[in-house]
Amino acid sequence: MECLNCSSLYVQNPLDKNSFPLYQSELKTSLYSKEVQEELLEASKKRVNSFEFSISRRLNVKQELSIAYYGRYKPLIELLQERFSHLNIEAFDTEKRDHYDLVLFDSILGNFKDPGTALSVVKDSLKDDGYLLLSSRLGSGIDVLLLGSRSNVIPTENLNLFSIEGIQEMLKDHFQVLELSTPGVRDISAILNTDSEELSPFVRYLQKHRGNDIVPDFQEFVQKNLLSSYLMMVAKKTGAQS
Repeated sequence: MECLNCSSLYVQNPLDKNSFPLYQSELKTSLYSKEVQEELLEASKKRVNSFEFSISRRLNVKQELSIAYYGRYKPLIELLQERFSHLNIEAFDTEKRDHYDLVLFDSILGNFKDPGTALSVVKDSLKDDGYLLLSSRLGSGIDVLLLGSRSNVIPTENLNLFSIEGIQEMLKDHFQVLELSTPGVRDISAILNTDSEELSPFVRYLQKHRGNDIVPDFQEFVQKNLLSSYLMMVAKKTGAQS
């Protein structure tokens, strides 16, 4: 189901006990395969660099800071602890209030049945001058728009896939958005490598006549125009001075 105002996708498709064995089998050969896990690790190392850039622009990393990681890829905590060994970096604690200087909200917004409440909990956990560094899959990414359900951005465990506009709408009562980008690098490759008879004429044309030669320039266009299916956003707790 698509929101008529912001074009977010409300999948609402939780796993049932009958589909779970097939889902596990698919994961072993896709998302959680050894090859993909190695890619995730390398991508996470690059993300630590992005986190470091965003953090250092907003916070004095030489001071004692309390940083929480709220996500499912736990090895990222270890990478962050290695990079910022002098900082207190921990898994997010939903019971803490006015405690964190920064929360890394990593690619789990679409997993909540009530994402607004989840964001409210994050806001309450932050100090008055605290920051949110949010990453998320997007339903407004070009690969999702062109491939639909055939896009690998729509995993079974996702309840929702928000558009940029949908996320901004949810944040407006809690945070002030300071930075926004879609730095994804695999959207165009994913489109060109999808094999299906139900692809649009545009995608079939790209696959047949253009191929991988167009990937660098096309992906750069996608990034610049916020059309990647991967979002990074920096926001500040409402009421704090920017």
